[in-house]
Amino acid sequence: MKDEPKVSKANKNTRYFLWTLVGIIIFAGIAWAGTIITDTTVTTDSGTYTNITADRINEVLYVDAGNADDIQVKIDMCPSLGCKIIIPSGTYEFTDRITMADNIHLEGAGESTILNFDSGTEYITAEPSTNYLKISNLRINANNVSTSLYRAINFSGANIHNEVHLNNLHIFEARRAININATNIYIKDSFFDDVADGIWISKN
Repeated sequence: MKDEPKVSKANKNTRYFLWTLVGIIIFAGIAWAGTIITDTTVTTDSGTYTNITADRINEVLYVDAGNADDIQVKIDMCPSLGCKIIIPSGTYEFTDRITMADNIHLEGAGESTILNFDSGTEYITAEPSTNYLKISNLRINANNVSTSLYRAINFSGANIHNEVHLNNLHIFEARRAININATNIYIKDSFFDDVADGIWISKN
């Protein structure tokens, strides 16, 4: 029987160093990328949510059911790497606009999540030159058809936004449903009731 080859102390130290270095690199990569949410089911006081998937998000936040002000609070809390904000079923009464930021995804529960606005010239807007805006599964009532430039969703102005996703939205009683000045615009499965203008897209 042959003797096992001996490993010198220097070789052991080298291996230990290399494995430590690999671990540091992996850890640093995870820390830099942030904790990306993968498919899962989450239960909160507002309900149970399934299929929370990685979608340029670093964190998932949940709005207090029926609390309109909490939507902006959650947007302001989001990390710069991205955030999905879940808005549960209910009617949310607004007296001020919602202002989006980079890498924000607002997601409701469909027709049962109603954003009800009572004033203002724009209802959901964004900071200048905002990147990756996504709004899905919401019913938006602007409550103003007659006044010029009243817009339910307004991502426009002098600064161009990059990548806007609008999915499964029902917008009604708006002078203009969607007003966008952006590149890479994706609008899917959305419809409007009692609006003067549906979609207005421009690019400087």
